[in-house]
This record gives sequence, C-alpha cells and structure tokens, in this order.
Amino acid sequence: MPALTLADVVKIYAGDAVLKGASFAVPAGALCAVTGPAGAGASTLLRLIAGVERPTSGEIAIGETPLRSFGTAAPGLAAMVAPDRLRPRANLYANVVRGLPRFGAEGRATETRALALADALGLGPLLARRARDVSTSARALAALAQALARRPGAIVVDGVFAALGFEDRARAVRTLRSHLAETGAVAVVAARPGDDLLRTADLQVALDTGEVLQVGAPDELYRRPANVRVARLTGPAGMNVLPVRANQTGLSLEDGTWLGAASVMTAKTHGLLGVRPERLFPIGEGLPPENGARLPVDVTAVSRLGGETWIEGLVGGVPVAARFGAAAPDDLAPGARLILGAERRDLHMFDAVTEDRV
Repeated sequence: MPALTLADVVKIYAGDAVLKGASFAVPAGALCAVTGPAGAGASTLLRLIAGVERPTSGEIAIGETPLRSFGTAAPGLAAMVAPDRLRPRANLYANVVRGLPRFGAEGRATETRALALADALGLGPLLARRARDVSTSARALAALAQALARRPGAIVVDGVFAALGFEDRARAVRTLRSHLAETGAVAVVAARPGDDLLRTADLQVALDTGEVLQVGAPDELYRRPANVRVARLTGPAGMNVLPVRANQTGLSLEDGTWLGAASVMTAKTHGLLGVRPERLFPIGEGLPPENGARLPVDVTAVSRLGGETWIEGLVGGVPVAARFGAAAPDDLAPGARLILGAERRDLHMFDAVTEDRV
C-alpha cells in the first residue's frame, strides 16, 4: 500500500492555480524527488504534504490517514526539515529532541535515537553548541536529525540539501535512506533538474506550471520523457530539441541542413527531434550511425573542467549543446565546425504540435 497518496490536489492563491490537480503515490520506504523550474509549484506541493498549508481541493493521505492541516492532522504524520525553526539560543541536542519524550524508557529511547542520528550526520562534537553559533550546514543537518527523530510517516525536504557541501550532502542522503529503510516512512525532496540527488531517488515527479507532467523512476523519465517539457527537465543537462522535416533522404531542418537517416522515427512530415548533450560524440566528416543523427555544429563557446568539455553552438541556426569526456578534440575553439553523431537508441521524437512523445 502507498505510504503517501495525492489525489487531484489543487492549490489556488488569489485566484491563480499554483497546483492543478496533482495526483501520484509514493510507496513505503521510497525517496521521491520533485523537480521543476522556478515557479513550478514544488515548494507549495511540499508545504501541503507537510501539513503547513491546506489544499484548496483534493486529498493527501499518509498511509490510510487523510492529512488535514492547521492543527487537525494526526500528530506525527509529516515533518518538514526546517533549519529556520531551530531555537537559536538552544544547543543542537535540545533542538533535535525538542517536543519528544525526555523521561523514562521512552525518553531513554529518544536519547539513544537522537545521539545515533547525530553521529550518523557528523554532529556529535557540535551537540553542546548553540544553534546560532554553528554553520549553515550544521543547522541544516540538525534540522534533518530533528525531523527523523520524530519518526513521522513522511519527511519533507525543501532546499536544505542545497546548503550542504559534498561530504555533508552524501552523509545526509545516506542517513535519510537508512531511516526510510528502517521505518517504512517516505521522503519527498525538492530537487533541481540535473541534481545528483536523482541518482539515489526511487521516484521522480516532473512538475511545471503547477502540473504533474510525468511520474516514474528517474531513469525512466530520462530514457522515455513523455513530452518536450519533461525532456528538458530531466537528465544532467536537459535535452536539445530541433524542429525537423522528414523526407526520403532522412531528417533535415527547415533551412535544408541534413541531420541523418532517422526519419524512420516518424511517419509525419514535421516533428521535434530530441537528443541529450551527453549522448553526442564527434564523428569527423563521416556518416552518422545507422538510422542515427548527424549534427553539423558551428561552435560558439567551449568550456573545460577536468576531463569534461562543454560545447555550445548552432545547427542551422538552432542552438544545441554537447558534453564530452576524453573524446573532445583538444584544439576545439569557437568558430570551428564540428560534426557530431548520435546513435538511434539515443534519439527521441516528439509531435511538432502537441510536443508529446511519438
């Protein structure tokens, strides 16, 4: 049975629908990442799940219990990780156990759990220090420990992981995953498109302008995005989308630029061809892979970091980006012409009108 269910949830502010009938379910023990651009409605969605705000219509349930906000929810249903709600003059330990039993057998269990969480999150040496005297990262980790110590059915995280460095972030995700496996609770986390958090998420909700566009495993959304909007919201660098015309020789742009023999992907004259930047590779002047694509790129920008090269350019006037590892030419510079290829399995075709996957 799902541990968290949303059914046709709507939220309206001052006549504007910020959420438009959100519906999805998260199984017990799962980590769900909500992704979308700024203004997509992710923060509103998370506040509703946490019980901080009330939906205009629809229902949210944790387990079999409908969630009602403003003091009418069953206690312990959901907890939002909120560093700004820590008491600044109290030490971290007092903040972590605030509101929990402190005496008797239950109090001892609380203390044991709080200390174990603090150790797992690297907070042990800081527990005696006041919240206002520690770093932003330490406050974020203390807020996570506070939420986990309460053992709610759902843990809601909005923006907290962005404040953490690599080591603290990895420690926080590891501790959260361990907690979910132990308790069967769910976690709903706001994540940026391309966020490395998606590597560990069980479920991804792609959200834009208040609409749930697609729900599934992150790899499913990466490999088979339902439409152009999902394609651009998924993967480490979104997706290149080129308007194409199909004919007997393959695909071409409106200016006649030939893109290869991938016209087998559509029976329509017009379409939108998608390919992710990390799936492109140099092919010199050769032909594209069988039924694959060939993109002649006029390079406008090149940036390198470590073993990775990022290229921006134009294909027949259409902006594209590519991301390479060691295969990138060392002498590549703006102004060059670079022929890139893509395998058939890495190409996506969308309807030119609806932008839905073909």
